[in-house]
Amino acid sequence: MATEGQAGGHGDHVCESMENHHNHICQLITKVTAGEIIDMVDLPGFICENCARAANSAEYLCRPRSLAESGEQEG
Repeated sequence: MATEGQAGGHGDHVCESMENHHNHICQLITKVTAGEIIDMVDLPGFICENCARAANSAEYLCRPRSLAESGEQEG
């Protein structure tokens, strides 16, 4: 898995916003409880293409993709 300060490191895990990587769910969940990030994930509109975590805002994910766009491309 990519670590803070790396743009990759494990497969195709790439963070599109390394300057904010410390605020992404993949990093926060290692430092806080799930209850502490509930406001970031309770109404998800985006999914991370790296780890498949869902979030309310793209700013909380390394490689965000809109769930609305994902639904349009399927089916």
